[in-house]
Amino acid sequence: ITTLGTLTTLTVSGTSDLGGSTLDNGGVLTLEAGGKLTTAAANDLNLDVPSSRSLFLKIGGSTAVTLDGTGLGLGVTPVNTLHVGPANGAQMRFTNDTTGHTTSDGLFIGVHNDGTPAQIIMYENAPLEFRTNDTKAAEIAANTDFIWYDEDGSTAKMRWDASADALGIGIEAPQAPLDAVISSTGFAGKFTQSNTSNGDGLFVQVGSTASADYALSIRSNDGAHSGLAVKADGNVGIGTFSPASTQGYGHILEINDGDSGTSKDAALVLSSWNGSSAENKWEIGNNTGGILQFVHSVAADGSTGTKVVIDASGAVGISRTPSTAYAKLEVGGADDTALINAEASGVFAGLG
Repeated sequence: ITTLGTLTTLTVSGTSDLGGSTLDNGGVLTLEAGGKLTTAAANDLNLDVPSSRSLFLKIGGSTAVTLDGTGLGLGVTPVNTLHVGPANGAQMRFTNDTTGHTTSDGLFIGVHNDGTPAQIIMYENAPLEFRTNDTKAAEIAANTDFIWYDEDGSTAKMRWDASADALGIGIEAPQAPLDAVISSTGFAGKFTQSNTSNGDGLFVQVGSTASADYALSIRSNDGAHSGLAVKADGNVGIGTFSPASTQGYGHILEINDGDSGTSKDAALVLSSWNGSSAENKWEIGNNTGGILQFVHSVAADGSTGTKVVIDASGAVGISRTPSTAYAKLEVGGADDTALINAEASGVFAGLG
């Protein structure tokens, strides 16, 4: 197009470039001096290009925009409906009058050509939301926290606290690198090793060896009672937060009633099945009077009995609680039955 005039339709026909176009001048499309193409307010601008041809917009001889049957390409021949791919990297920015329109405003999406990663950058002091079905699923907060929401997008359920380097599940401000809090019934957490042939379970490791530090702490009653305490020095406690030996022994197992405010016994129960429905139990207990007891019971018939007792003075009772002054060993049994038997070369002697 080399002459000034007015056009209604600009048509590219055949396989030729624009130089071979047919121009119908109806007075509603104007090519003005300086390269300005205008149309009357009541008319549309219709550029009709055959499907086998493309429409190019060039700047300085280089193609800036390509429109063809595949899509719209900015700096590249499109392979998708919208394809941004100039040689210096694909970069898009979304701004409005509120954000401003400079290089430090709005939302930036880019793929650079210098080997750096693709980027989505929010330049505003505002969250970046991710939505499905117009419901907020997650967001990156202005302080760089990452937050996941419940199914209706109203309540935060999981948060990566960037300033604390902590992940919280069900808690707004996690107090540990992994902090999970639930109020519903059921387990708070579950770890399953599904390999039935081999494989390890849960691995917990601490670097400390101090008695004040925990390798593992399991608590009940809202944290008031210690169910299991594995200390960093190797001591293990059940019912106590601080297992320790008064004799200086290391790597001990201490069983405590777990409640200093009430009178309860502490015991170790050893249980086994005899091959039928009967469960045999030996219970080794330290009762509130400081007496060590060995008690045997059988679940099938409910029978139970204290077999050995050692009291705080060191006196030992077999089938009875020692009660005789100055006696260090007492044996109880049925009448006319030897309480202590001695055997040598098949000869027995009884005492009792």
